[in-house]
Amino acid sequence: MSSRPAITYTPINGEYDFVHDFQEGLAFVRNNIEDFKVGYIDKSGEVAIPLNFYGRFERDGRTEFVHFPFFQDGLSLLIGENGMFGCIDKVGKTVIPFEYDRMELFHEELAAVKINAKWVYIDKSNNVVIKPEYDWAGSFREGLAPARLGAKFGYINKLGETVIPFEYDFQEYFPAEFSDGLAPIIQNGKKGYIDKTGAAAIPFGLEYDRIDSFYNGFASVVKGKIIPIAMRKDETIEEFEKRAHEEFRTNHKFGLINKSGEVVIPTEYERIDLDNDIIIASNLGKQHFFDRNGKELFTTDFDSIGFFSEGLAIAKTGNEYCYIDKTGAVKINLGNYFDSIRSFVNGFALVQKADMHGFIDKTGNIVVPLEYNIANPFNNNAAIVRNNDKWGILQVAN
Repeated sequence: MSSRPAITYTPINGEYDFVHDFQEGLAFVRNNIEDFKVGYIDKSGEVAIPLNFYGRFERDGRTEFVHFPFFQDGLSLLIGENGMFGCIDKVGKTVIPFEYDRMELFHEELAAVKINAKWVYIDKSNNVVIKPEYDWAGSFREGLAPARLGAKFGYINKLGETVIPFEYDFQEYFPAEFSDGLAPIIQNGKKGYIDKTGAAAIPFGLEYDRIDSFYNGFASVVKGKIIPIAMRKDETIEEFEKRAHEEFRTNHKFGLINKSGEVVIPTEYERIDLDNDIIIASNLGKQHFFDRNGKELFTTDFDSIGFFSEGLAIAKTGNEYCYIDKTGAVKINLGNYFDSIRSFVNGFALVQKADMHGFIDKTGNIVVPLEYNIANPFNNNAAIVRNNDKWGILQVAN
């Protein structure tokens, strides 16, 4: 007979206005939004790396941000006291000196850095390993990285050799990194996909307003152009966000194509979610479940459903919530007791009633009382919570 895992509480020592999830055993903390000084704590709630770094910095009339100040493969990208970018390790030692105007995260052991308006690549010992200077450089994926010279971009390998010529348009969300062996491309205004030799895998001329990268054999495609929406003088932020969402939902339709360019799901849906073995295509009030061949399996008629996590997805009708499985069956029915619920992570789901947060297990039972003003979902068996001005860590006992 299995027993419910114990959840312990550890107070976080220190004054912070923000604490993020744990990544690689450390959690990012910030002193306040004005100074934006950052450091890290460990799972004992104590400072592991002092707040001697910055996540935001004003330099030369421009605001520089670190968008992902979390540890990845033992390194964290931050801004030093001089306003330049560099990296530290998990004991706070500077590994990549704070000397770069801009810097991207390491991928496949290399990172793009900007020096004097040009981009090169360094390794984790801070050696410049690709010296040709580019006007922009992206991250390596599947052995290739996008880079730009002038108004055109191409792809290079880890020797700095041009593998795919600099002849493609640079605009909007392009250029994209390779995924599933393909990259979405615009050439002379026409959209298509190339393989890692530069050959057209899906010929140019796809009649979509946006094409995305492939994931697990499929790529999302969109019809409907993005039109900027301005906030009206007489509307609140909530009213503006609701109107913007409704206009986006009405004006954009999503579909899926496979790696042969064949339509698997037509561009008729407001949202499409891919979950390995099933595809969920949603329009308001109706969800269509398909197999990987585009065969419709069944439909559900919730107002909305979320992504699947640990085999369950949130479904909502009116102000009532439940969790469903991949057959559409309701597995946990919560009714209207909670005002908001989140996906299951590490076996627990964050729930909210009024302004208080707690957690439930997969039987629907409350295992952490609703007594926290702020709470993050569990991540790596730890969840950051706050009660009034006191931060703490909930941890699942091994």
